[in-house]
Amino acid sequence: MASQSRAPSTDGVRRRRGAIDENSGLHSPQASVSDRRDANGGFAVTGSSSRPARSPTSLLDRIPPSTLRGAILLQAVLIMLLAGAHVVTLLGGRGELPTFLSPLVEGGFLRPAASAVPSSPPTRVTTSVRLETELATAKPSPPSPAPGQAPPPPPVDFAVTIYTYNRPRLLANLLDDIAREAAAANVTVAVNILDDASLGCVFQPTDNNVFDTWDGFAEAEAATAGRPRPGAAAFPPGEGYAGDPYLHLVASGNASDANRELRRPCASSMRYARVVDAVRAQPSWRLFTARYRHGRRRYWHLVATAHRLLRPPSTRAARFYLFLPDDDRLAVGFFSKATAAWTSIPSSRKMTLLLHIEASREAVPVWTDVAPKPVEATGGAVVEVGWVESGNFMTTARFLDEFRWSFRRIDPSRWVRNPPISSGVGAELSTFLHRRRWRLYRTHGSLLAHVSPAVSQMNAPFRSGSADATHRTLRFADGQAAYDALLRRTPSVTASMASTYRREAALHAAVGSLLPQVDALNVYLNDYDAMPRFLVGVPGLTVVWAGEFGDGGGVGDLGDRGKFFWAANLTTDFHFTVDDDIVYPPDYVATLTAFADAHVQPVAVGAHGIKVIPEKLSPPGGRRGAGYYGSREVWMGVDEVSDAVGVHILGTGTLAYRVAAVGPLDAVADFPEPNMADVWFGVLAQRRRLPLVVAPHGGGWLREVGGTAVDSLYGRFTVRARADRLQTRAAKAAMPWVVHPAALRGAGG
Repeated sequence: MASQSRAPSTDGVRRRRGAIDENSGLHSPQASVSDRRDANGGFAVTGSSSRPARSPTSLLDRIPPSTLRGAILLQAVLIMLLAGAHVVTLLGGRGELPTFLSPLVEGGFLRPAASAVPSSPPTRVTTSVRLETELATAKPSPPSPAPGQAPPPPPVDFAVTIYTYNRPRLLANLLDDIAREAAAANVTVAVNILDDASLGCVFQPTDNNVFDTWDGFAEAEAATAGRPRPGAAAFPPGEGYAGDPYLHLVASGNASDANRELRRPCASSMRYARVVDAVRAQPSWRLFTARYRHGRRRYWHLVATAHRLLRPPSTRAARFYLFLPDDDRLAVGFFSKATAAWTSIPSSRKMTLLLHIEASREAVPVWTDVAPKPVEATGGAVVEVGWVESGNFMTTARFLDEFRWSFRRIDPSRWVRNPPISSGVGAELSTFLHRRRWRLYRTHGSLLAHVSPAVSQMNAPFRSGSADATHRTLRFADGQAAYDALLRRTPSVTASMASTYRREAALHAAVGSLLPQVDALNVYLNDYDAMPRFLVGVPGLTVVWAGEFGDGGGVGDLGDRGKFFWAANLTTDFHFTVDDDIVYPPDYVATLTAFADAHVQPVAVGAHGIKVIPEKLSPPGGRRGAGYYGSREVWMGVDEVSDAVGVHILGTGTLAYRVAAVGPLDAVADFPEPNMADVWFGVLAQRRRLPLVVAPHGGGWLREVGGTAVDSLYGRFTVRARADRLQTRAAKAAMPWVVHPAALRGAGG
């Protein structure tokens, strides 16, 4: 290393302007710093300084001023370059980036070498920065446009990627949260939603098994060099999005994407209607669907696709990147709190920040040997953990740079050796970053709430309800009461209906109104001679054919009892029984689940209810009664009901109950005769002392499908003497009918 020359006189030399203040870690206003990568991948720092004062007796007086200025400038440059090389050597081998350079790295002015490793804990500096200050600091530099091209759009504050499968109801809730919190924080947010083929779209076949030939890193290198993608196959013109034949744009809020949206039929389009509406209302939001299901064994490919999709210009550059599953909910003030937590971490080697904690991983090392340790500089608000999972975290563009805006293929032999093992993505992320000595963190409190802790779409065969406690969110930022309320408002829901072929068109309308609101929909086809096309291939929809015209898994024509065909083996929180001739409003499921959970004790609720009038059903003195249909007081589902009403019988076309409160039911043993399910469920409730309550609702909230009134069960069986005799007999046998009390929770309940 060349020797460093000194100034001729130290007495008269002024302090250089623009020098770094090592106490504050900041440059003075005159400093000039640029981000110039050297040949070794490190960084160089250039600065400017004023000319030092000269002694009158110095030999410098004999040198012409212009020559002297040039020599001093050259000397300063050489010193800074040598110092920069020394820093790069330290960072490339063993040293932590000095704290005084952290603001330059955070501001994007300096970039440490890719092989830099920490050798000591970061200097503890408490940082408190407003959201807009941090966003401005993290602003990435947009790439320069090619000649003749328009400049790229300005970066967004956050780019959010959501992985989803078959949970449109939960996904829509998360999108509502993102829109609400972005508006509250006044930040711009781009959203990419990647559906793992649960939209059920129909595609042309391909002759390339991409999952056995694809290499994410090789593809990234080929794309950078402008070469063809390795293993790429020929696809029909117009297939895929942005040159990716395995990814398809379903909906976008950007009008320029209109010609790129998928034009193929998708069986689950009705289920995703609310999601599509939310996406199209935001200019930088997009919904994609995959050509093939990835599941956990090919999840790596979906992650690679998500990373590639984030690379500008496909997605606008962002200051921060968030990766979320579809069953998260955001805390109030989410974007501000997440940014503040990130800013408080002093280490220049911070790479990821997990925003969620669950009991199973709170206090133990995961995938690496790093034991959780609070970061003192943050006052314990952030914990260094040494691992990251595939979702629930925030990061910056250098995370994507590390993975070349892609992800490597995970060998399928992993699941041959251990079939229940998870996707391997979290382990690969964690070990890769840990080997490269990046620092991985987690907030002490959860800024995200996991609202489906016992139901895993990716690992469904291997996660049981008993895992619920270990996967629940810990220390939610909005408080435990708020988390409990979110869980109550987000129960899992199954709806079941029976149908007759005479109402096939009405069935289509009923199914379309319910699919976006439930997790599973069951349809029992009683007397159909063909499977309706709109019921085929819809994830979350189970169809059983009565068996009259073939083996469809049914047990013959069950009439309206068919809606209880599944009631013995339900695994969801709620069961809704519904009819095939009603169009249900968009808030139907949410309204009835909330109304049911507003009660102190277990109840069954509905929109259509009946009170039996005993003196009409069985008059004293042995007089002839008016029969079941003539001995009722009815609150109609299609009419207004201003106040909650306790009743004896609920119409099973508008019935909802918590499965745990009622228990398993048998469609034949508990409903001995067909087409009188309302009475049988009322009898069962009387035996179990289960309160039945009609929920308040407006007139027209439920709507009958046109042309079905005459053919309805009510229309047909009220005029048939045998039906009236059967129901009258059952109603008399259950006397005395009692309205069991149902108390609403108080303000503190």
